[in-house]
Amino acid sequence: MDLLITAAPHQDLAEEIARRLASAADRLNNARDLEAFVAALDQHRQVWLIVSQSAPKLGWLIPEQLIEISLSTAGRADGRLDDQEIESLIRINRFASLALAKACAEAAESGENKDA
Repeated sequence: MDLLITAAPHQDLAEEIARRLASAADRLNNARDLEAFVAALDQHRQVWLIVSQSAPKLGWLIPEQLIEISLSTAGRADGRLDDQEIESLIRINRFASLALAKACAEAAESGENKDA
């Protein structure tokens, strides 16, 4: 799987999605009851739906496999996830959040260098 994530165009949106991915990871990690877990899982799914719809239109390179795993795991009809699956979602969210934030920082840095 290609782990390259870029988001130079539309940096503001990419930064917001990076924040939301980090928040979703934290909420999944900190959910201590069923209601909190269901809300966290819904937030995770909503963010990844935005990513799946936005990435191709905005020219972001996000591995399709990350999107598929995130959406299929969160959207399973039985709603039963084991600890390993939950940890995988948390890791994916954190990875994608950090990668988007890094891509934004690099794009901002290269833009500043071009103007200098």
